[in-house]
Amino acid sequence: MRLFLIALAALLFLAPDSSQAQTAQAQTAQAQTTQAQTTQAQIAVKGKMVYTMAGEPIENGVVLIRDGKIERVGKFAVPSGYTVMEAAVVT
Repeated sequence: MRLFLIALAALLFLAPDSSQAQTAQAQTAQAQTTQAQTTQAQIAVKGKMVYTMAGEPIENGVVLIRDGKIERVGKFAVPSGYTVMEAAVVT
């Protein structure tokens, strides 16, 4: 009987209350929504210096990101429809 009471007390102590479960569910839903919005975005990051794995750094370069993937890197005008972000260094 004593072991049963100890186990019951541990379960009650360790079990999350419903508000914690609801908070966790809300955070998961928000993360999924944010991820969906990010992968559908068209973003242009303009950098004073853009470093790539493929060669020399690009001064005053642009990185285009579409659907969460790098689409283009170089020196060019940002196409319309892209949200522009500016940074000193882009890697």
